[in-house]
Amino acid sequence: MKAFRFPLDRVLQWRTSQCELEEAALGRLLSQRSQLLEALEQISGLRKRAADALVSEREIESATFHTIGNFNARTDQQKAMIRTRAQVLEREIEQQQRKTAEARRKKKLLETLRASRHNQWTVQLDAENEQVAADSWLARFSAERYTTTNAFPPSR
Repeated sequence: MKAFRFPLDRVLQWRTSQCELEEAALGRLLSQRSQLLEALEQISGLRKRAADALVSEREIESATFHTIGNFNARTDQQKAMIRTRAQVLEREIEQQQRKTAEARRKKKLLETLRASRHNQWTVQLDAENEQVAADSWLARFSAERYTTTNAFPPSR
C-alpha cells in the first residue's frame, strides 16, 4: 500500500498559518491593553506622589495650587483618553477572540479529519498485511504439503 497522504495537507497548513496569524493579532491587542493599564497605573501613581508631596509641604504658595490643579486636569484628561482607547480596544479584542476561535475551530476540524483518515488508512494497511500474511502462510502450507506428498513417487 502507498504511504499515507492526506489530500488536504496544504489546506491544513494554510489553516495552521491563519490560526497563528490570528493568535499573533490577538497577542498584539492584549499587549496594547496591558500597556494602557500600565499607563493608567503610572498616572495614578504620579497623582498620588504629587498629592503626598503637597501634603508634606508646610507652606504652599498659590501658584503651587494652580500648578497642581492644571496637573490634575491634565491627568484626568489623559485617563479619559486612555479609558476611551481601552473601550475601543476591548471591542477589538472581543472581535479578534472570535476570529481566533473560528480559526482554531477550522484548523481543529481538519486535524480531526486528518486523524480519521489516517486511522482508516491504518486499518486498511493492517487488513492488507493480514491478507498478505494469510496468503503467504497458505502458499507455504500448500508447498509443504505438495512436497511431502510428492517427494517420493508412488511405488508400483
